[in-house]
Amino acid sequence: VMSRTGPDAVKQLLERDGAPSAISLPRIRGVEVRSDMSWLKSTGRQPLPMSRAETLAFAQDMVESLARGLFGNRPGDLHLTNFNDALSRHPDPELVAESVMRFLAEREDFRSQVSGATIRRRENEGPDTLVSLPPAVRNLLVHDVSGVPPLGAETGGWFVAEQSVPARLVSDPVADEASVWHAPAEAQGVQRPDTP
Repeated sequence: VMSRTGPDAVKQLLERDGAPSAISLPRIRGVEVRSDMSWLKSTGRQPLPMSRAETLAFAQDMVESLARGLFGNRPGDLHLTNFNDALSRHPDPELVAESVMRFLAEREDFRSQVSGATIRRRENEGPDTLVSLPPAVRNLLVHDVSGVPPLGAETGGWFVAEQSVPARLVSDPVADEASVWHAPAEAQGVQRPDTP
């Protein structure tokens, strides 16, 4: 479906018709990624109480989801926006985040595949959603200033209303604040422009 109707189809159409890029298109308000069933009222999910066994299963599902994206749907990219959403369903999100990311960071087969992380999501109204990671997790991600985002390289890392930034996953936490991954300062609390 994505190849017929997704962002790749729009890009091909623009290239065929000589338009500069998708980023130059006017924004269509009210239509956004993940807006299916938007007429239903939000239930405002609360964290669920979980036993140790349930927490282990939850963390395993998180590892599987990140790995599936990293090796399949989003090659090279840690999809942290969805990871962050899922963490909000657990009563101790920092514990799960650190466990999952440390597991991935300690495995060379996972760590070596990471070339970026999706950290920002465009919202239909209001400011972008920006991933905020606990310090123990943030210190495992290094911003790769010389790198190229694994997704949306030609649009500043934007892909399907989310932004990927070049980053590496490291096995030893980084102590140097200058190289630790941080959300870009210009993204914090800033309204996004009307065009993607």
